[in-house]
Amino acid sequence: MPNGVFSVPEFHSDPSRPVRGRPGLALRMRARLRRNRLDDELARGMEPSLRPELSLRADQLRSRAERSRLANALVEAVGDARGPSPLRVNSRERHAEIRKHAEDLLALATRLRDDQAVDARGVAVTARLVNRAGSLRCGRGQNLGDELRAARRALESGHRDTHNLASAA
Repeated sequence: MPNGVFSVPEFHSDPSRPVRGRPGLALRMRARLRRNRLDDELARGMEPSLRPELSLRADQLRSRAERSRLANALVEAVGDARGPSPLRVNSRERHAEIRKHAEDLLALATRLRDDQAVDARGVAVTARLVNRAGSLRCGRGQNLGDELRAARRALESGHRDTHNLASAA
């Protein structure tokens, strides 16, 4: 034994193959750069298995870390809206809208933090809501209440499908 009691490990280095199922760097970079567009596609119901970028983004959205990040953003928005009134009129209107839907926002945050399965579509709808151009931050797009209901329905659709499959077995 050339290394004493320890055997020499075999190394198989092939840069074109991802390490142990981890997506390659190029795929991760494409998903990162196209994150908002991928979120839009997933939120519209596009099947994640159609493209590797969509599949990776769906996995990221369903991850504990991303769900927690989105839940924190929802809770922070409610906290900010309950704080001192901002100087800008449109910000005051947005804060009033957030306070009006605070219970729904906090329920969505709670759902994201639980251990139950979620559908990537629901998390993508939530990500669109939270991102810089989303209605939670700047008031563009649909009514906040409508978007919250859409996010909850989409999150639950994945859970119901899983539950229905389990009960059918």
